[in-house]
Amino acid sequence: MKQNFAARVENLRLAPRPVRAFARNARGVAAIEFALILPVMLLLLGLCVIAGEALAIGQQVTATARTIVDIVSKNSQLSTSQMALDLDAAAYTMAPYSNANLSMVVAEIQTNGSGAATVSWSTAAFNGTALVKGAPFTLPASMSVANATYIYGQASYAFTPLGIGFALSQPISLNDVAYFSPRVSTTINYPYPN
Repeated sequence: MKQNFAARVENLRLAPRPVRAFARNARGVAAIEFALILPVMLLLLGLCVIAGEALAIGQQVTATARTIVDIVSKNSQLSTSQMALDLDAAAYTMAPYSNANLSMVVAEIQTNGSGAATVSWSTAAFNGTALVKGAPFTLPASMSVANATYIYGQASYAFTPLGIGFALSQPISLNDVAYFSPRVSTTINYPYPN
């Protein structure tokens, strides 16, 4: 390839001698090509690292939401202090990521005879906001059955990518929810004692 190019330049009778000399000299071509490709490679590497971290945190958020409802649904009654311990235990599934960006909500959702759902009780941990007791709640269509009780758990994480956080107006919110039925009773008495 470089011989063909040099031969074409040599055939140009009007080309000055420095141009012909430059065409024959192939040193530094690889360095120039690398310099042109390096920024693109670094950008792709950075995006892969950010996407990988977001995916890993997203999986931890899903595990946290499921852990919340798993722990809470194993009880027939919970005190405020026991609930705080349960939510702290569920938060450990976010390790090694900081709990400073985590918010968790747990609630008991009950449906009436027509399948309309309302919040029986709710509490939150870290940066979460509890649901309003007695407020209507929208369940997935497959769960809107009459006279049912579900434990609802939600975990959210405010993800700020390392290195490009300055370019974002706000963190990326990674969320997941989980629903379990109470395991040892039809409802969970919280806070116990009332």
